[in-house]
Amino acid sequence: MVNTQRAVARWIFAASLLFIALGVLLPWALASPLFALYRSAIERCAGVPSDTFARNPRLAATLAGITGGSIVGKWSLHAAIAWQWARGQTPEASARQLTAVGLLSWFFVDCASSLLFGAWPNVVMINGAPMLFVGLALARARAIDRSYVGERALPAAGVAASPWLVAASTLGALSGLAIAFGGASALFDPWFRALLNSGAHAALPERGARDLSLCFFGPIGGSTFGHFAMMLGVALGPARRAEPWAVPACVASIVAWALVDSSWCLASGAAFNVRMINAPATAGLLGLIAIGVARASKRNDRR
Repeated sequence: MVNTQRAVARWIFAASLLFIALGVLLPWALASPLFALYRSAIERCAGVPSDTFARNPRLAATLAGITGGSIVGKWSLHAAIAWQWARGQTPEASARQLTAVGLLSWFFVDCASSLLFGAWPNVVMINGAPMLFVGLALARARAIDRSYVGERALPAAGVAASPWLVAASTLGALSGLAIAFGGASALFDPWFRALLNSGAHAALPERGARDLSLCFFGPIGGSTFGHFAMMLGVALGPARRAEPWAVPACVASIVAWALVDSSWCLASGAAFNVRMINAPATAGLLGLIAIGVARASKRNDRR
């Protein structure tokens, strides 16, 4: 029975690595024959010509790179949770709940935003895969008799940074909602002006570039919200105290998002997104966590 539980965790870990790889390679994947039907469907939804992605490779790489970065950040945290679960280093029920929070919060926000902006292919062609690979595994884990598991108390050490991790998680989750549902508002006008000024839409009217971009705001915002909703659950934990691995895992997931997102933006000539979004967001989130870690260290020294 123990082996079965850990097999579920290993499956989720492997699926997380698969989605991380997809996020890293998403601009290339989007341009491949594998995504041909999806590209055509999104072009129709955005009301742009059927060869828009092919004629605007910089715009496609920018949007896919930003989306891929958000996917990598979220699934990096999924992988960390599954790894701790598989090793028996975190209570199984807690790991399952955290995974479900990340999966379901992403799914509903992504789907709602995609439908709001008319990007139904995200819902029909894309969002079912994580639900199939991970959702069914979670259902299997829940069905397994856990009578052999003793829910152990969480470690008391290494958890004092959690209030600051909670603050960073809350800000990140709110930013995900803003992206998912505020893309058509004046809030994002400066971002769209920078995108248009970058020349990435050279073969596409400004309105078309904006409408096509909005088709990606659901996946970006949904993944961001799921990432930080899960991070908030990690910070609070079942005893409202983060486990010792929590802070390093959350920091790693933020860094993974920033590196992938920023690398693709720089490669596609979209440095404006790094300046406007990635750099200040990364500095702010990691700064909050660093303050918490420093204060925790001082408290421990006094003891």
